[in-house]
Amino acid sequence: KAYKTILQLHDDDMRKLAYYDSLTGLPNRWNFKENLTRILHRAEKEQCRIGLLYIDLDNFKRVNDNYGHAAGDKVLRTIARIFQKATRDADFISRFGGEEFMGVFPETRLEDALTLANKIREKVELSKFHYEDKRVFITASAGLATFRPGDSIDDVFKRADKALYQAKEGGRNRCASED
Repeated sequence: KAYKTILQLHDDDMRKLAYYDSLTGLPNRWNFKENLTRILHRAEKEQCRIGLLYIDLDNFKRVNDNYGHAAGDKVLRTIARIFQKATRDADFISRFGGEEFMGVFPETRLEDALTLANKIREKVELSKFHYEDKRVFITASAGLATFRPGDSIDDVFKRADKALYQAKEGGRNRCASED
């Protein structure tokens, strides 16, 4: 019986490593894609709207360059907590890679997703990050898109990515939505 318990613990650990980001505790990119597919199938059946948020921390490389990777890690963990507190239980937030995060907002119109994205962006900007008594200024930019009938995941992702680049080109620390 103890042997089986050890194997189960090992499987649980492996599953956690495979599906969650070890730094932030958020679902990782693999988990995001798997859950997005499930959420999309449900939304198609129920004919509900889904907003997709693609958020990127502005000039994050400077944090690592100026303060070190420990400071960057602290910022990423703090950002993850901001996202978790600012979203609903039905929403799905993940660390997509590096300083990029994705959010899926079921049953959410584009206007409402934009309001939520701006709320998150403002919380990031107003957060008082400190590392070894030094103030670290962090801002984020975001792109939003919604799933349309017949969209593939790639279709909506490309529109959210394009909106993110519009936000960055527009001066950073802002949110933009698809056309």
